[in-house]
Amino acid sequence: AGENYIEQGASAQDKEDGNISNKIVINSNIDTTKAGYYVVHYSVTDSGGLSAEVTRNVHVILKVFKFPAMKQIALDKNFTRPDDFKKLISYKIRLAKGEYHSIAMLIEPEGSQSQLTAQNDDLISSDSTLDKNVIDTYIAKRWFQAGDVKPGHETMSLYNLKVGGKTTIYYNHKWLTQELLLKDEKLVQVDIANETNKLRVKDRTSGNTYMINISSRDDAQPDTTKITFDDADTLQPFDLVKNRYKLLWSIIHIPTDALSGTYTTTFTIKNSNGDIVKSIPIEIDVLPFKLDKSKLTYSIYYTACCFDSTPRVNTALKTENKHRILLQNLKEHGVLYPNTYFKHPEDFRKDLRIRKELGFPIDKIYTIGAGLFTYKNKDIDSNTIDQIVDKINQFKNIYEDEGYTQGGLSIYGFDEAAGNNIQKQIDAIRAIREKTTINFFTSGGYRHYSAERLVDDIDTLIYSRYTKDDQILRRDDNRSKWKYAVDASRDMVNLYHNHNKKIFVYDAPQGGVESAEVYRRNFGVRLWKEGYDGAMDWGYQYGRDFIWNDFISTGYRDETFVYPTTNGVVNTVEWEGFRQAVTDVRYLSTLSNLRDNLSGSAKNEIDNFLNNLDPYGDLDKMREDMINLILKYKQ
Repeated sequence: AGENYIEQGASAQDKEDGNISNKIVINSNIDTTKAGYYVVHYSVTDSGGLSAEVTRNVHVILKVFKFPAMKQIALDKNFTRPDDFKKLISYKIRLAKGEYHSIAMLIEPEGSQSQLTAQNDDLISSDSTLDKNVIDTYIAKRWFQAGDVKPGHETMSLYNLKVGGKTTIYYNHKWLTQELLLKDEKLVQVDIANETNKLRVKDRTSGNTYMINISSRDDAQPDTTKITFDDADTLQPFDLVKNRYKLLWSIIHIPTDALSGTYTTTFTIKNSNGDIVKSIPIEIDVLPFKLDKSKLTYSIYYTACCFDSTPRVNTALKTENKHRILLQNLKEHGVLYPNTYFKHPEDFRKDLRIRKELGFPIDKIYTIGAGLFTYKNKDIDSNTIDQIVDKINQFKNIYEDEGYTQGGLSIYGFDEAAGNNIQKQIDAIRAIREKTTINFFTSGGYRHYSAERLVDDIDTLIYSRYTKDDQILRRDDNRSKWKYAVDASRDMVNLYHNHNKKIFVYDAPQGGVESAEVYRRNFGVRLWKEGYDGAMDWGYQYGRDFIWNDFISTGYRDETFVYPTTNGVVNTVEWEGFRQAVTDVRYLSTLSNLRDNLSGSAKNEIDNFLNNLDPYGDLDKMREDMINLILKYKQ
């Protein structure tokens, strides 16, 4: 598509007239702006009035490029395809059993077309067949958001934001970028010229469908008990607009019981006539091993705190079915220890039972529903301590009654304590521990030295990592000079490990930055390299108002990896980046465990690889190198 059609012509010979090629009449319907099948008609008549005709079939194919799914490349309003993007001819991938992997395809339309479809066949090997649904395809939808990827602004709302100082700055920023992974991209309507988003909803009573504005602080917040909105279950036909990029995003999931071997399939895009306008062979080598469990603990702030019978879009209230869906989504993305906010003891019990049913680990739970979380900035006397201890003991009993590992329950302290709250938290923790045995975890950072001061009294620190290009600085202990965040991070890891405590990371950055690469890099090999024990980022799905409207807040944007619908969830490109971070660490864990059973030069080779990991390097190459080492030494 977009290339000039060069007419190859035809020739004609007649017994009496000889060469009559100059009398040929050509008729063609070729439109190279639109992919499809076209016919060129060649006709000629001799001097006796006799006619002949031949046809040439011309196939105009879509212009599709291989898009690096895990790179920080935003399809903003000014996006121009880089020259080094390669035309997509085929995919060849190596994946472990059970692994998830993202691939992306960038369509560059020369003309407008409607009702295209995309699908793939079953995956066939010499010994087995995998269902075609192993490859799950979405539209990576572009829409307007309020933040930008510039350091320091990732999770700030830059829409009508007034920032004071010596000079007052007014931001009125709307940024077009790919984020939503949708089966039906018409769920969200985007007007690029007017910089608006609209969400398609259905009235619960009348059944009428209409669009609501989600582009401004002035847009009305919908009552989600009166409307419904959900994505489709299968990829719906989509349209192409001239000179407007379309990004297809496929998630490949190899079943854990798949037979190893080389599987092939063909991914096809068809026009409204059913003609194939792009055909992409895909070859997947299913490796002869499964990945080991991650040696790092992956948790996240998941704010569901109450069960409710009414389906709605709310970050705190969940139906039991919605809670199951979200937990399953977390599990599939490698987050096996999401914390729990459930406040009522019996809701906490129900949550624990659902997690066991879904196959989550039972060795530990991080709860914010009991403990000190709600007592920040409040007076805590001896009676209050007794009340807190009573609730902690209730949760401990439920935790152990439900078959979870004894001693694995952790209770949250104050969130981001500062000033007087630091010592107040320490005093409360010590008072509680005089009456009951319990683990404590809480968030903190270098500001006010909260992290340093808490090290003797908590078991796990959730450390504010500040990874914005490592240009966020902090003062050292004598406040005489600045240190880079990466140095501060390593110092804090060493401090906690020297006290036999664990340290996780958050704010690296918070959820909601529309970049797969940011999360893959910062929550994967980087954590491994710097010695962290895990991650607990804020937050899985947190909305200050209506979570689908990014422009409501005057301060921070909604910090979310996914967008909840009435009965489900919409994933994002950044959430897939986070999943790849976990997968990188699972490969590292598999390699590390393998190394422990080796000796001599084999062990030295793996040690050399692990010691020289480059968190800033080519992570795809790192993954391939790990596969080669595992295959080399795995028995």
